[in-house]
Amino acid sequence: MAINDSARLILENISNASNILINVDTRTDYDALCSATVLNRFIKTLDIKTKVIHTNSINQTYTRFFTFNDILQQTDISSLDISEFDLIIFLDSGLKQHISLDDKFQIPHGIKTLNIDHHITNDMFGTFNYVHHFGSCCSVLYMLSDDLGVELPQESLNMLTVGILTDTGFFKFDSVTPYDFKVASLLLEKGVKVYEFISKLTSFEYIDQLRFKELIFRNLRANFDKKYAYSTCTLKELVDSNIDLNKVFVRHSDLLKYIEGIDLSFVISETDSDPKYYELSFRSKDPTMDVSKIAEKFGGGGHKTGAGAKLYNISSIQECLNLVLKTLGY
Repeated sequence: MAINDSARLILENISNASNILINVDTRTDYDALCSATVLNRFIKTLDIKTKVIHTNSINQTYTRFFTFNDILQQTDISSLDISEFDLIIFLDSGLKQHISLDDKFQIPHGIKTLNIDHHITNDMFGTFNYVHHFGSCCSVLYMLSDDLGVELPQESLNMLTVGILTDTGFFKFDSVTPYDFKVASLLLEKGVKVYEFISKLTSFEYIDQLRFKELIFRNLRANFDKKYAYSTCTLKELVDSNIDLNKVFVRHSDLLKYIEGIDLSFVISETDSDPKYYELSFRSKDPTMDVSKIAEKFGGGGHKTGAGAKLYNISSIQECLNLVLKTLGY
């Protein structure tokens, strides 16, 4: 079984490369975007050529603090000529299936890869690996910079802060470790106004987010005997409800997991991606119910109380729902 490589070996491989591809995880969130941007800006100080790609577009809700101009959007790794790069860095991808929306894509042989991540489902798939089970990938990047004695600029520290806050659910998720709290404390000492980011992240919503919540709650179904709840969302419903997903930040089962008497919640969302897939999001309040194991049954993964997956070759959201309920034994 592969083991973690040292920070020095990670830096050595980055420094010896001449053209690096940084691949952002296919699931758009602050942790993925911020960690990729921070790492890219550090590599740029080494005078090394880089390209940062993300298969999705970055919606408007993510650009309130940062522009993310470093990232080439709507560019899937499967569409590139990989041979021009001598190192590929995968960031925040808990599974190989999360590096591309093309379910047939395989990591090419003969090119060194660096896997930097924090998910418990990560199987150390890189040539070199720096995987630590913290609450966020941004915490892992902070450890890497600290191990190397690298002083990051203020905006990079701000980005790490936002990635940590959002991926730990503001320190509410069971994936949070003592190190995540330590990093938050160190960021405060370095002048980051953590409280301002918390305030801005929790007190602002577009009307589209409220409409999206209404849609999810309208489609809510709950079984209190078996302690599960779910909801669904189709593309037609988004259009009919006049919802611009570019202005929706929280799209998943976080909206359902706080229902009293419910231990497991999930949301199934239709996407307009090509190839088409349905997005599954699982959440659990019961510490003995590991939803990452549930997500793995559908080719996904994540954390014990929060995980996700993608289902391809499904004809309708009802077919998807039937499959999920059958797999869960409901």
